[in-house]
Amino acid sequence: MCEYSDGVLQGDSMRKAEPLVFVSYARPDLHGASAIVNLLRDAGVRTWFDKKDLKGGQKREDVVTQKIGDASLVLVCLSTTAADHGGFFHEEIEFAVREAMNLPKRKVFIVPVRFNDCAIPDKLHHLHAVDLFASSGSYNLLNSVGDALNLGVRARSEAHNIFAAAIEELNSGRGSRPSPGEEAAHDNAIQPAVAGNDSKSTVHQVL
Repeated sequence: MCEYSDGVLQGDSMRKAEPLVFVSYARPDLHGASAIVNLLRDAGVRTWFDKKDLKGGQKREDVVTQKIGDASLVLVCLSTTAADHGGFFHEEIEFAVREAMNLPKRKVFIVPVRFNDCAIPDKLHHLHAVDLFASSGSYNLLNSVGDALNLGVRARSEAHNIFAAAIEELNSGRGSRPSPGEEAAHDNAIQPAVAGNDSKSTVHQVL
């Protein structure tokens, strides 16, 4: 949540000093979300992703609320399977929408990203989505990042190829479901600590 101190918007100042992208996803899209995180980190974008960054014993709701509040941008991963899936994913969207209300209207904070030709939730329907299943999906995503930050954000060609293969696999059904153990871990939000990426950047929404 943004707070004012001595006339300074602290939340916004933190976003500028420590850019962070929060990646929100429904558990059936775990592998697709992982592909996004790998691409962004290859491009030097600092992310928060529960599978890699949530530590054992932490309370998911408390940490998620804090990280969405700290984030420069929230990527909301959407798919035909996510649309019908319950769970904490929808609460993350609610947190992000509430946080966006505390920011200037022209501030890009929530970016829907689609793994396939799915519907966009009503709360996000006014936001243009990045279609990751398009032939240039990974480049469009990173170009959007650069536009939002006024920065050049680039990943290696190999990273783009790996990403494209992951999205194709996801949509073919071969990579659409995590293992039972991965599903339980996502629901319970108890993960071992994993060293994060220290590079600093953030992501954007296509306008």
